[in-house]
Amino acid sequence: MDTSGDGYISYDEMVNFADTAVGLVFNKEHLDADSIATAIFNMFELDKNQKLSKEQFIDGYDLIIVIM
Repeated sequence: MDTSGDGYISYDEMVNFADTAVGLVFNKEHLDADSIATAIFNMFELDKNQKLSKEQFIDGYDLIIVIM
């Protein structure tokens, strides 16, 4: 998921991950990757120019499961 290799997850990296998860794992048409990424970033009061830490991603993963 951390395609840049910097140890953090950017908004675009989160969108790509969420898109893959929705399309391959959950296969739910009513979900969109941008909304999922936005919800997680909002959870940590981050804007699209900031990045998630590993710890934030783990905490945000619980939110992904609830949404899906």
